[in-house]
Amino acid sequence: MRASWPIYGVQPTTDWKSCSWHLEYKLLLALYVDDFKMAGPMEHMPHMWKMIREHILMGDPQMLDRFLGWSQTPEEARQRPYE
Repeated sequence: MRASWPIYGVQPTTDWKSCSWHLEYKLLLALYVDDFKMAGPMEHMPHMWKMIREHILMGDPQMLDRFLGWSQTPEEARQRPYE
């Protein structure tokens, strides 16, 4: 899948092989085994999910509540200071 990202305007990151960046939409995409994660401005996410789902059979996107064994609610994420 990583090789086909450029057709979406997404470029691979150099340091994290499972992550890619969409410069125009300011979206970070992570692919881990069978999970897609997306972070960035909410207004661009539906369009990016639609493009991805045109080529990959997958369920509806859901809010992230767990990633790599770590749980956090959106409210907790907003309250957590960056270190």
